[in-house]
Amino acid sequence: MGSCFAWLKNVMGKKPDKNPCDAGHGKESKSSRPATVHDLQQVEDRILTALGKTEREIMSALSDFLAKQKAFNDRQAKAIDDVVAGVAGVTTDVATLNQKIVDLQNSLGDVVTPEDKVAIASLVEQGEAVATKLEAASTALTALDAANPPPTVPPPA
Repeated sequence: MGSCFAWLKNVMGKKPDKNPCDAGHGKESKSSRPATVHDLQQVEDRILTALGKTEREIMSALSDFLAKQKAFNDRQAKAIDDVVAGVAGVTTDVATLNQKIVDLQNSLGDVVTPEDKVAIASLVEQGEAVATKLEAASTALTALDAANPPPTVPPPA
């Protein structure tokens, strides 16, 4: 059979009543005849049906992808918001520590009081906690960056 029929068979998975594509391809026999308008309309209807099905499949796949991408984007946005909130918390911790240092420096007298010693010990402890948070955030961000390499851009065609 002609190449048109092979294409139609692939596209639609069924044989048309007649093969109008063979008309004029040198395959005329006693049983063949030129395609009629009705034959061409049948082929057109089948092609349009196949195209409609393909369009619905593409749109369904696109909708699925968009839903998954939105969920991924929402997760990223939340993670970014969490990082920003964490950085703001550390920033507040550092500001608090700095204020305590200023308060200690402005305390009256040349003698370090027991209260001053407690405040100094507290500052050291809080400073260590802030440093640990920052190191953990740095390690996590480095690991995240390494786990998500930039996409490769295909060369222009």
